[in-house]
Amino acid sequence: DDLWLLTFIEAMVLVLAAVLIHLFEVPPMLVPVAAVSILSTLFFDERLGMAATVLPVFLVGLVAEGGTAFFAVVGLGSLGAVLLTPRVRQRRQFYWLLALVPGLHLLVLFAVSLAEVMPISTFVRNALAAAGSPFLATAVALFALPILESVFHRSTDLSLLELSDLNRPLLRRLMLSAPGTYHHSIMVGALAESAAQLVGANPLLARVIGYYHDIGKVAKPEYFAENIAIGRKNPHDKLAPSMSRLIHESHLREGVALAAEYKLPREVTQGIREHHGQSVLMQYWLKARGKDQGARPEDYRYPGPRPSTRESALVLLANEVESSARSLEEPTPSRVKGVVHRVVQDNLDNGNLDDSGLTLSDLARVREVFTTLLAGAFHGRQAREAARRFDEQRASRSDSAQTPRGRA
Repeated sequence: DDLWLLTFIEAMVLVLAAVLIHLFEVPPMLVPVAAVSILSTLFFDERLGMAATVLPVFLVGLVAEGGTAFFAVVGLGSLGAVLLTPRVRQRRQFYWLLALVPGLHLLVLFAVSLAEVMPISTFVRNALAAAGSPFLATAVALFALPILESVFHRSTDLSLLELSDLNRPLLRRLMLSAPGTYHHSIMVGALAESAAQLVGANPLLARVIGYYHDIGKVAKPEYFAENIAIGRKNPHDKLAPSMSRLIHESHLREGVALAAEYKLPREVTQGIREHHGQSVLMQYWLKARGKDQGARPEDYRYPGPRPSTRESALVLLANEVESSARSLEEPTPSRVKGVVHRVVQDNLDNGNLDDSGLTLSDLARVREVFTTLLAGAFHGRQAREAARRFDEQRASRSDSAQTPRGRA
């Protein structure tokens, strides 16, 4: 898919160049070669963006006989577009390219014109084309971007930023239907994003997968622990372990179906499908084994697949450590650290991380950042609970002091 996407981007710009040069006889410098730079950088990275730009610059310059001025102006301008594109965090910030790249074009063109003693008329013609080329390239990129994202089921940081908006319809639906899951997902997204920054993964993708990983729970929110109100009984107490397993498994299928309905990118859908890997539902397996010693752990295992990217693996780990740390009665830093280390080690042992690309040094960094963030997050809760217990003890002592003593 990546090769086809890159090929399509290159072919689209080359066809457009042929139409502009041969049918409309525009100056070669007006051809929007930088559209290749912008799109390939958005979909891949800066290095591939630079490499992908070489072919259209060379072919257009050779066929249209653009000369030294073309190669210098368009080549350096496209390089500037590659370097500036990663800083674009919103679609409207494309206009920064429209301000900086034309200036670079004109500066290089002026230097070349002095070196070649270019006629004024030729310089003016080339200057107008060089100034207009970034506008045309940006227009082509903005027009093609949503189409390419839809056709190739790919996401860019621009689309991920839009999905990270907490006012998106699907996230608001999660907040209203399953508020406990919603707050859990926000925390998972923050944990995964912080870990991704340390291991070279895509922090924005990790955060978005974290936000959406449990959207399937909107179908049956009352059957998941984080949505059960205090004082209410767990509905799984009345269910057979096999039925509880089916309900928990169903949130993966429901999540993938909702991802398709709301047209989430392929990477996010993949993260939803993989965020439990092939873990065993220990709680229900142990419950089943209490009734039947022949109950097998394989019968209580999530269907997978295991995480195939670092971002999915980080969401899996963040999901488990947040749930486990939240269930601690006294989440002291040492206990939180123990939970984090146990979760990471368990997933190493059961093979959930085998296909993720995470190294042991990566996991050491992940453990450290998870421990720091969770200890800080639960410190306030621990302090409030300690204050409540102190108040209760003080009130109890006060009541005891006020009680009249009986005679000896």
